[in-house]
Amino acid sequence: MDMVTINPDMVLGPLLQPTLNTSVEPIAKLVGAETFRTATCRLADVRDVANAHILAFENPLACGRYCVAGKPTHSCEILKILREFYPHLNLPQKCSDDKLSMPAFQVT
Repeated sequence: MDMVTINPDMVLGPLLQPTLNTSVEPIAKLVGAETFRTATCRLADVRDVANAHILAFENPLACGRYCVAGKPTHSCEILKILREFYPHLNLPQKCSDDKLSMPAFQVT
């Protein structure tokens, strides 16, 4: 039996449901917050993740695990994008700490 797995990082994109999902909730919590956590994560667009599933399904040579991840994105960059698209939102201006939280990943 052949097995293919698609392993995305934090998945963001258009919502299908009216309620918040796990990936969008931390971003929604920034609204009204006084500070934000200094963090870096890799974002994957939900449409890219869906496309990866389709490509893996359609390719008979596909096997194993495939990672879907974008470039490292700092929380400051996420806030900058939110301010650009939603200037009316009350978003935090300062970090809650000075350390850069850079997660370590072992991908094999």
